[in-house]
Amino acid sequence: MKLEQRMLAPFIKAKYLSEPNYRRYTAIIHYLYQQHEYYYGPPSLPEDIYNYITENDSVHLFENYTQKQVEEDLKQLEEWGNVISHADNARVSKIQDYNRSRLRYQCADETIEIERMLERLDNQIQRIKGSLDSKMVSSLAALVLRFQQMDFGTPLTKEERKEFNELWTDIIKRFKTLREEASDYLGIIQSKNIEEAMQSKDISAFRVKFTNYLTDFIIALQENTIIIEYALKDIHNRGLVDRAIDDLILYQKEKPNLDEEIKDEEMIEIFHMQWSGIQKWFVPDEYGERYVDYLLKQTNETISKFMKYLEQLTEREQQMKSRKHEFLHLAKLFEEEKNFDHCLQMFGAVTNIEKPPHFFSERSKEVYANETILEQGVEVKALQNAKTGGIRRKKEIAVIEPSEEDKLLLEELRKKKANEEEKLEAFTRRGKVVLDQIEEIDSFILDAILNWISKANSTKSKTGKTDNGVTYAVEKHSDRFITVKSTEGMLTMDDYVIHFEVSS
Repeated sequence: MKLEQRMLAPFIKAKYLSEPNYRRYTAIIHYLYQQHEYYYGPPSLPEDIYNYITENDSVHLFENYTQKQVEEDLKQLEEWGNVISHADNARVSKIQDYNRSRLRYQCADETIEIERMLERLDNQIQRIKGSLDSKMVSSLAALVLRFQQMDFGTPLTKEERKEFNELWTDIIKRFKTLREEASDYLGIIQSKNIEEAMQSKDISAFRVKFTNYLTDFIIALQENTIIIEYALKDIHNRGLVDRAIDDLILYQKEKPNLDEEIKDEEMIEIFHMQWSGIQKWFVPDEYGERYVDYLLKQTNETISKFMKYLEQLTEREQQMKSRKHEFLHLAKLFEEEKNFDHCLQMFGAVTNIEKPPHFFSERSKEVYANETILEQGVEVKALQNAKTGGIRRKKEIAVIEPSEEDKLLLEELRKKKANEEEKLEAFTRRGKVVLDQIEEIDSFILDAILNWISKANSTKSKTGKTDNGVTYAVEKHSDRFITVKSTEGMLTMDDYVIHFEVSS
């Protein structure tokens, strides 16, 4: 229904949901909907409807409901167009029986769609909403490629039109699933307070699962977006969409349908709108914008937001840890230092206060060698009243104990980190490394090499230090490009040689 048609007259077929007797109307429609949707039953008699409502009245809303009221409600629903009546002539043998024949009722098509929509809304609470599964994108790319490879140069047979109609339906369904699931998942994440939501999570385990989940989706989206964009452009340039729509319309006409037939112009508009939605998502417009870029941006921002929260959480945990040994070490340094001005400088360096204030005791007290300072008591010094109204109180944060899954994951991460450091150390012990001559390396070693080269190139001396303190120098071996093979693939880069300082 077009917007203009909806503006000409109100949609009275939804009145049964808001009228004063909406409970009675809703109960009747629900029964008829179940008969159609789940039991495939014939149109129902008023007494069957009445018996169902009264027998399943668990909240006692229909204690005074009568069968006559059911018949009156059915007539009202038929007047609104929600139900359709049929004469029950199954056992008619005389003209008198025909005149006294009862009516059977069934839901109209629009009412069935309304009930389906309400059923979907009711199931939203139980449904696991939202997903960023990487397979959603790859499966959509595979379907679009199948469309691109089709040949519409010759007319399609009836069987081929049926297969293409299934392909078109699958493409639209996959695209709709991707759009709705991604929107729901990101919407849930953005609407949640991460700090509150993470109180019941195992931080370390959830961090790895969450970041890997979103990262896999981003990689799949980036890889398949290029494929889908190229295929959609090729389909458009070859004019396959218009020819495909002609075959889709022909297939729809071949199906026997008792409903009022949709005009060709309306079907063309429907199919073009479906396809333009995919085009807007994956193909840049005249301004170079497309919806899939917004999805990538939102996903990246979600990861950044989550990682920022974890950094803050780590800092808070570090602040809450005991600093006993640090304070004891500082106390020892102050005890051994004889120069008071030097003590002030040390204190200023530790606290970042240039001129720290200090107090002198106003009472004389004997010092006993066999008693500690705490045992001798403290001096109480009265301070002036201070304004405390605007002081911002720190929010108490629950300390989450690591679970068994967290402990196992942390142990795996520790072993992985130790293994990587061991391999990096062995790599730097080679002394001179010609990148054009190295064998296949792990991806983390390639990342470290690129980081070393970047750091060295930012200095005049072309030197730097690794995280383990090994000094190195980078030299451009030639002006040609080389290919370095890693476990994640091939990388084309400049020809470099790295000299590591190896201790004898």
